[in-house]
Amino acid sequence: MGEDGVFIIGFDILPSHSASSKKAPKFACVITRNEVVLNEYPEISRGALLKLVREVVPKWLCTDNIFEIVPDTKSLFHLVDRIPTDTKIVQVTGVPPHQTPLKILAKRHGLISRGKLSPLESARQMDRDRRHSRGRWACQWRSNHPLFRLRSSSTHTLG
Repeated sequence: MGEDGVFIIGFDILPSHSASSKKAPKFACVITRNEVVLNEYPEISRGALLKLVREVVPKWLCTDNIFEIVPDTKSLFHLVDRIPTDTKIVQVTGVPPHQTPLKILAKRHGLISRGKLSPLESARQMDRDRRHSRGRWACQWRSNHPLFRLRSSSTHTLG
């Protein structure tokens, strides 16, 4: 079900970090292509993650919560201007109030049986969810166009 030649980056915030805190957030990050993990970063700064996105130019940048990388909607618009125009941001858990926790998605698809996912495992899970067309995407339009365009999770192909 993978997309040939497409880079996907999944990321999750590390525990005790927050995009809105004074402490700089750190993330776990996974890069895949053709369903093969190319690189994993157990701890990467926000700036390094964004630099990686600009260098790799993934088709999909996947998270379980977009507000882990930005503190508010205004910052989200700024983020969109800092990533490649061909990169789509995907929130694999859906949008409020219809979100499905990442752990439940992983269990539903037989990927974990118990326990809490580590940030690196979460990043891997988000990549898998995107490859299997799960999640809702935020399409980064530029200028005065709306930021979010929603698609159904699990039953429709994102593309």
